Order: sequence, then structure tokens, then C-alpha cells
Amino acid sequence: MQASVADRIVRQGVVPVVRADSVERAEQVAVTLHGAGMDVVEITFTVPGAAGLIERLRRRIPDALVGAGTVLDAETARLAVLAGAQFLVSVVPARGVAIVGNRYGVPFVLGGQTPYEVLQAAEAGSTFVKLFPASVVGPGFLREMRGPLPGVRFLPTGGITEESMGVWFEQGAAAVGLGSSLIGRESVFDPGALTIRVQRCLEQVRALRQGG
Repeated sequence: MQASVADRIVRQGVVPVVRADSVERAEQVAVTLHGAGMDVVEITFTVPGAAGLIERLRRRIPDALVGAGTVLDAETARLAVLAGAQFLVSVVPARGVAIVGNRYGVPFVLGGQTPYEVLQAAEAGSTFVKLFPASVVGPGFLREMRGPLPGVRFLPTGGITEESMGVWFEQGAAAVGLGSSLIGRESVFDPGALTIRVQRCLEQVRALRQGG
């Protein structure tokens, strides 16, 4: 399972991070993302009723890869797994998340912002290391980290935009996480505009990987 999840994340290149004040809006966003061509989506546990939404999305868009984000402890990780989350994402190297992920065979992505935290995440079995918040440390940090830790695959997230993501790929990111820069502000949610941004973003990923 881990290899197929990792492959799908790398293939899409972008993990959309869905945060919303209501479960209804989060569901609209997730379904729109999928319809626009993204078959990997992360639902954060800051969304009210996130577990129920993950369970519902697994039924509504069964071909999508639905992950749980902002998973900070073992209890939340287990709740996410029982709801059907296909991968877990944390912003810290949370040991409890790693334990639950390993126990249930669910891939997990732990976060880190220092060399020690990155190493902790990698040693726990993290599929990728979520470099967060990426905008604080910058692409140069990723470049330097890949020197002593060449086997670690990074998923920088936080403050990355469609305009800036190219440099992250150039420095070796396996994929990037995009939040409000892709999804937009909740108060002005526009499915048509989101669809255009998604398609443009995916095309940019393809162009970057083809050297264009």
C-alpha cells in the first residue's frame, strides 16, 4: 500500500491541503479538486467533522486517494484510519502518528523544520518528510538537507504558491503541498475558478518535469 500511495502523490506532484470552517464547504472543495483532475486530496482535522467527511469522500469519490492532515497524536491518527484515511499527515514528527500508521499499515508523512526533526521523521518510517512551514526555511534549506540525507523524500508545505513551486521541484522536492494559494479564500469559493487553478497547476507540474 505504501508504494502505491507514494507513487500517486509523486505522480500528481501537488497535495491540496483542504481547510474550511464547515464540513459542507470542505466537501465542495474536495469534490471540485477531484473533478478538476486531482485524485489525491488531504482533509485536515481542523475541519469540523473531518473523520465523517473522509468516510463520506471514500464513498463519493472512490478512485481518489483521501488523506488526513493535521494529525498530531495517536488518538486522532486512529480516528482517521478508522474513517478510511489512506495516508496521514502531521506537521511535527509525532511518534504516536508513526505508531498508529505502522500498526495499521497506513502510510504517514511526519513534519519537521530542523535537521534533527527531519531525521526523527525519517527514522520513524515517514513516507515523505513534510518540510513545514516551507516558506520560513526556503528552498535553499531543502537543497542543503538533501546532501547529508539523500534518501529522504521531502514534501514542502506552507506558503508555497503556484508561482514559487517550481524552485522547490528544482531543489529536489518529491511533491509540494498547496493550501489557500490553490484553493483560495473560503469566503469567495468559486468552483469554476478553482478548476482553472487546478488544471493550470497540474499543467505546470508536467511542464516542470519535462524541463519546460
